[in-house]
Amino acid sequence: MKPVRFIVLARQPGSIADERWQELTRSVSGIEGLRLADSNDLLHLATSEEKPLRIGDHGVVLGRLFERGGREVAQPGRHACDRIVRSAGQSLCEDYWGPYVCILRQKDGDRISVLRAPLGALPCYLVAFEGGVAIASDVDLLVACGLLRPVIDWDEVLRHLMVRDLVWPATCLSVLRELRGGQQLLLSEEGLAIQDVWSPTAFARPDHQMRDPVAAARIVRETVCSSVASLASGEAGIVLMLSGGLDSSVLAAALASQDVPVTCITLVSGDATGDERSYARQVCAALGMPLIEGWRDLAGIDVGRSDARGLPRPMERMFFQESRRLCDLAAAEAGATAIFNGGGGDNIFCSLRSGAPAADRLLTGGAGFFSTVQDLSQLTQESRQTVMMDAVRRAWFAKPAFRLSQDTSLLSPDAVEAALPPRPHSWLESTAELLPGSAQHLRLLACAQDIVEGGRLRDRLPMVSPLLAQPLVEACLSIASWLWFDAGHNRAVARHAFADALPAEVAWRRSKGTPDAFTARIFDTNRKKLREILSDGELVRRGLVDLPAILEVIDDPRPVHGHLFRRVLQFADVEAWAAGWNASDR
Repeated sequence: MKPVRFIVLARQPGSIADERWQELTRSVSGIEGLRLADSNDLLHLATSEEKPLRIGDHGVVLGRLFERGGREVAQPGRHACDRIVRSAGQSLCEDYWGPYVCILRQKDGDRISVLRAPLGALPCYLVAFEGGVAIASDVDLLVACGLLRPVIDWDEVLRHLMVRDLVWPATCLSVLRELRGGQQLLLSEEGLAIQDVWSPTAFARPDHQMRDPVAAARIVRETVCSSVASLASGEAGIVLMLSGGLDSSVLAAALASQDVPVTCITLVSGDATGDERSYARQVCAALGMPLIEGWRDLAGIDVGRSDARGLPRPMERMFFQESRRLCDLAAAEAGATAIFNGGGGDNIFCSLRSGAPAADRLLTGGAGFFSTVQDLSQLTQESRQTVMMDAVRRAWFAKPAFRLSQDTSLLSPDAVEAALPPRPHSWLESTAELLPGSAQHLRLLACAQDIVEGGRLRDRLPMVSPLLAQPLVEACLSIASWLWFDAGHNRAVARHAFADALPAEVAWRRSKGTPDAFTARIFDTNRKKLREILSDGELVRRGLVDLPAILEVIDDPRPVHGHLFRRVLQFADVEAWAAGWNASDR
């Protein structure tokens, strides 16, 4: 389904002159493709959505809203609307889920609330202005109404380069913030406040955990299938990115029973680790689905272009340019209206490689400890003694708080020394109350947050990651960490859940394909261009990177090896992203 665009202006009572307010609302009303959905003396909302869900006379829900385990909501009933208004929208997190944003004017008339769905794919960016705030689905809308002039915040870019997988409300554009999933903005006479109204920590607490493996597998299967059914509803057709690995194969099994045409595509790189066609073919044969085998082409990669153009953070990886092109071609041929992928599966299905799950067993009575140690030993190829020592250390001697690991490779020593400290992540601040394995599971989720919340509205078709749907995330976090490991396999609950629907060679597959060899070829083929881009780029001019060290990697005559070539490609993507914001048409 077509992504929703919206922009909201909200002001504090009596805080801004009526003339200025009218000037701002006129600028919003003049944006092409948007229609007025709500307007009064404190709130002005324009959206591309034809019929937003009305919450009585108090506001709207934009995007899609699903009942728990059920259908899409066409219009909340009166009782539901009353509950939503009384809770300032917070009851939505308990009763519903989906890619939505809720905008409400409270019954007292002087308070505005904006709630973004937990793990909601509908973006929500905000800029404060005198006496109020503008909230929009994309940066372009804030620029169009004159409330944002995009200026890159290089301190935040450096933070991003040092801690890439985690994201915070601050963006890499000055004055622009993001309302993250599960957060609520409140604007009243007292001012502007943002609070977390949903946290995954609540579902990972020891007293909330499920320890029955049979029940856990049943819940995972039911929740995967119901979430996929909800997200697939309303689509004319779906292209599924099917590697033949566990995560995408689970999605294929869930989609097989849906009344929507599904075309699978497996992407091939021409090397052993990038060719998973045999597994994808088995899945499609078992489920009766058509399969396209798309060959990645180096000619489709432009190292001077960033697919994160227009986004407030440079989050894309270079190889995905070709993945997206092939998926778009497949969708056009099949008449599909959405692309599904298994993004976040490793994270939410608890693909850990440490002794933390065994530590959880020690801290909950010790029963089954040696069995989990054996499972982890087989998985990690470490001795049982090593796993046991790691488990004991994590259970009784490890610090409860997470220390964020920082990547300083190829950054300049001066920049690293001057870098601002990492921002705290609200989801990770309360992990001390969790068992070690559950805390690591939660960290995996935090690292996957931007897969679903990344806000790529410029894509021709929406890219959907059903394995990060809120109900499935809550269900998986509530499963004891050790249940995810069995007979040397990780993600065991999901494997058991879909074992009868998938070929055994796929359900219990140990190997894992990667695009690493294709990424190495991108680097090797573009050494000269990378040298030009980075030698005269913003990162060098601002002293953020170590150019001699970068050139040493680029000019190394040996075959591509190690991991630093990926860092060089990341820097090139940042340069292309920055050039997009610095272009004269901005």
